[in-house]
Amino acid sequence: MRCVIFFVIALMCGTVASSGRGTLTAADLLEKFDTTPVQMPEGIWSFSPGNSVVSITESDREGVYTIRALSVWDAAVSPGTVLGEVIAGGTAARYDAWMYSDPLNHVRGKKYFILNVSGDGHFTIEPYRKNARFALWRWIPYIFRVSVLGGKTRPANIDGLHRLYPYAAPQFMNL
Repeated sequence: MRCVIFFVIALMCGTVASSGRGTLTAADLLEKFDTTPVQMPEGIWSFSPGNSVVSITESDREGVYTIRALSVWDAAVSPGTVLGEVIAGGTAARYDAWMYSDPLNHVRGKKYFILNVSGDGHFTIEPYRKNARFALWRWIPYIFRVSVLGGKTRPANIDGLHRLYPYAAPQFMNL
């Protein structure tokens, strides 16, 4: 019986946590961005790997912006679902941000990253960790640790966002 009650409570917490859906549609966002002055992080953005489209809009709190899904690769995430927040940093070109690891289950935690604004209005993403982690391979005796090598060969600053609306000034590349 306790398992059934726990399961029902877990389902209720999941529905309460995922109820952060907004009523803004794409047409409402376009009207809002056309009629009010838009600050730098606000707009409709597309993630470069994955082609998910999100909106970043001003929150009720000063210097905090809300990330909402407009079109994401995961069909379970409906448009308007709150994905995370962007917080203004110490400089005009850097923002601290977080997104839920699983937008439908907020219990799983958050992923933290820094958004850097490039000259042409793109954001580059630099992930970072806020929690402690254990390196269990360090417990292996030294002679066997030599064969454990890091395999990270992907360059940094590949992931990012580019603005879809309001349009940034066009930038031309010199070849």
